[in-house]
Amino acid sequence: ASSNASEGVAMLEGVAGAGYVRADVLLGSYYLGVDRDLAPRDPGKAKDHLLAAAEAGSTDAFYLLGLMYRSGLEPEAGPADDLNVEQAVYWYKLAAKQGHLYAMAGLGEMYIMPLFGINDFEQGFFLAKSAQLAGMPNVDPLIQEALLRIDLATQERLTRDAEALVESFQSPAEMPETF
Repeated sequence: ASSNASEGVAMLEGVAGAGYVRADVLLGSYYLGVDRDLAPRDPGKAKDHLLAAAEAGSTDAFYLLGLMYRSGLEPEAGPADDLNVEQAVYWYKLAAKQGHLYAMAGLGEMYIMPLFGINDFEQGFFLAKSAQLAGMPNVDPLIQEALLRIDLATQERLTRDAEALVESFQSPAEMPETF
């Protein structure tokens, strides 16, 4: 199995070198260890591939760069370093503004959960609710956490705003590709 993985990585490296953006995203994901609970194989290579794909406008690369910084997996981070929340928010926002559901949920979590120190519960609820309405599974606990901190009128207004955002995508085919 290991030689098959090596052959696959080598093939992807070849097509990434030829400018195939999706190969850079897949390699970035592979080196980041997304397939194994963020146990990175090579954070430096992950970042290089994801930055290459981000330069080409890949929303998946934006999302994965946000995930990398949110998780403290960037190559320049040491074990005792704080999370680079600013960079995580930057990359997540780029993807979320283009409708990337995982980025919406990830950014929503960063706004809602105290660990990240942002505490914008309304924005967090709006993003998580938008992701949920667009079909993102498993965001109910995040939404429930935000509901503890916003009043009913605000919840209703933000839900209407989230519905309008999701309706602005004319068809599921227009929703950006996600993992």
